[in-house]
Amino acid sequence: MPDWSIYLAIAKRINDKLNLGKDLFYYGNLLPDVDKSTLISRD
Repeated sequence: MPDWSIYLAIAKRINDKLNLGKDLFYYGNLLPDVDKSTLISRD
C-alpha cells in the first residue's frame, strides 16, 4: 500500500482539475489510512 503522501499528491492533482474544495476532499482521501500509518486516531 502506498504511503499517505502519495494519496495526497494524487488528491491534489484531481482537485486541481475538479475544484471540489480542498479541506474535505483531502481529508476524505487520507482518512481511510490515517490510523494505519500514523499515531493519529480516526476519532
